[in-house]
Amino acid sequence: MENIVIIDEKFSFRQGLKALMELKFGRNFSINVKHPENLRKIDEGKPPKLIITEPSQNPIIENYLIEMKKQGAKVVLLSLEAEKVELNQIQFDGMLMKNMQTNQFLMILEEILEYDSVYIHPEIAYHLLKTVSIHIQDNHLQKV
Repeated sequence: MENIVIIDEKFSFRQGLKALMELKFGRNFSINVKHPENLRKIDEGKPPKLIITEPSQNPIIENYLIEMKKQGAKVVLLSLEAEKVELNQIQFDGMLMKNMQTNQFLMILEEILEYDSVYIHPEIAYHLLKTVSIHIQDNHLQKV
């Protein structure tokens, strides 16, 4: 059975999301939760099919996600605030908000798992475009 891994610092959130994921995907996937501190050792064997994680600048988490991505895992970022999402070297398959409607959240995860879809929540897309635009404008002004 393939795995879905949830990485989040808050115990209650990990457990709640695990319960929701088991209801939706429990027939086909084993759902595992991890605190970021427990990622020091990269799991041996088959990588998870999907990893759901929160924004982090922790190099242990970033290295884990990059390694799992190389091995074929899909990685979804789940944030409470769009402003906490930054572009980095991790190629996310989804960037979602924690306050999304549950049905929409589960449908998007299913599309990512089943159909290799990618998705960026509109609030996150707006924030990222605004950030890139400001960066480009600043670089242009420095050249002038």
